[in-house]
Amino acid sequence: MNKPSPAQAPQEETVSRKRFERERTARLEAEKLLETRSRELFDVNLRMSETLERERHLALLQLQLVSSLSHEFRTPLTVIDGSAERLNKLAQKCRQAEAMEERCLSIRTSVQRLTQILDQCTRAMDLHKRTD
Repeated sequence: MNKPSPAQAPQEETVSRKRFERERTARLEAEKLLETRSRELFDVNLRMSETLERERHLALLQLQLVSSLSHEFRTPLTVIDGSAERLNKLAQKCRQAEAMEERCLSIRTSVQRLTQILDQCTRAMDLHKRTD
């Protein structure tokens, strides 16, 4: 085996120490960067969770609004439809039966259209609720 000469030993030790310091510095920088990135990732995940929770809350409010509107519209629509149907029956006994029947038909058609819109909104909200 070749033994290093006494002059080479301090030089090799200096090179080894410099390399050790470079590697140590690089490792510390990498750890610092990892810590910074981990904190950033944690913060982003926290904001995403908060945003998702707000979105769920808004979706629930939207569902409640549509349900409430649907209920509030259906009652008067049912009353209007029932009244139009009774008027239609009375119109059959009057002289101006044809004009009254046309108006009653127009009222009932509008009520049915509004009811269909409410049904579509309700179904859409139900589908949206199931996908969450």
